[in-house]
Amino acid sequence: MICPACKSDMIVVEHSKIELDYCTGCRGVWFDSGELELLLESAGLEGLDPLLADLAGAAGAEAASKEPDKTERARQTSDLMWRLGNYKTITCDCGTRLRVPPNFKEPAVRCPHCGRMNPV
Repeated sequence: MICPACKSDMIVVEHSKIELDYCTGCRGVWFDSGELELLLESAGLEGLDPLLADLAGAAGAEAASKEPDKTERARQTSDLMWRLGNYKTITCDCGTRLRVPPNFKEPAVRCPHCGRMNPV
């Protein structure tokens, strides 16, 4: 994947069982649909439901409650795409899983969680 902000290579980092797209150039993190909510929940926060309810009224809260089905489908699709795309999975010593695209040109990738360099 290519970063939409700086056009550098991106890798996939698994954090709290959530796959985040991480740019090795600008160090930006990109969320797919439902991932921000999952990250907030894993941190013990309420998620986006209260915010959506405030912004959009009851319709926003109802739409947010349907998100887990979409999230599960997105995860299944994502897993399939990683397998089909020949991405390499590297597990850092800290336990973070990094998914590196097959055309990644660097000899190593830095774990955004702990900072260790991992050979590709």
